[in-house]
Amino acid sequence: MVNWSDSFNLAGKGRDTDRETIQFIWNSGQTRVERKITLRNCLTMRGGLDFDSSEQTEELFLCTGNRAQFVLSPPMIHDTGEIFHYNDGLPNLVGAVIANQSGKSLEAFTGEYLLNPIGIQEFKWEKASDGLNFGAFSFYLTPRDLEKTGKHMIQSSNWEGKQIVDYTWITQATSIHSGADMPYGYYFWIVPSIEGCMMIGHGGQILFVCQSINLVVVNTAYPNTNDVLYDESVELAEMKYSAAY
Repeated sequence: MVNWSDSFNLAGKGRDTDRETIQFIWNSGQTRVERKITLRNCLTMRGGLDFDSSEQTEELFLCTGNRAQFVLSPPMIHDTGEIFHYNDGLPNLVGAVIANQSGKSLEAFTGEYLLNPIGIQEFKWEKASDGLNFGAFSFYLTPRDLEKTGKHMIQSSNWEGKQIVDYTWITQATSIHSGADMPYGYYFWIVPSIEGCMMIGHGGQILFVCQSINLVVVNTAYPNTNDVLYDESVELAEMKYSAAY
């Protein structure tokens, strides 16, 4: 299972990331909740909602109603766009926007515009009871195919002579926009010490991308045999970078 990033970043393809997310959700006929949250707020994890992944992600997974409404129901604890607060709720809003605006499921959209064009045919993205794919989790991909997504980034999103995603968008997504202890882009963790970025999934499923030295590394689990490195993604990235440099 991989905590995906690239597909969410396709939300910026031809869209205004400062447009209010609620406007998209309201137009789809779903229950309206008054929240002034933009796509950019969602992409940078600065939505301002009191969504605690340690407690509410399981509730989100088991939710039998409208998941967008569930994500938007907690109170606002910060002004939108001000405070970085990493959580699983905001990517589900972005996934709902993509599905609503494209007329395709998030899984189908991701396959058509990103995965299939780079030779990835076998993947799975689980759906919730409301019919929408989970935006922040439950995506299944082989390690070799995950590596392909990093390779396409190294190649400026050019795959066998075809431009897959506007590379200016990838540059924007992998630039620093927010973060607390660790810089953050649009669903990418930024690691200045290796001039690269990471996608980090549950349990240590990590994609390291360092374009300056053409390095792509897939990690499938944290090294639990070494307590020093457990859950230390930056240290792992720096070790891999040093070994390859």
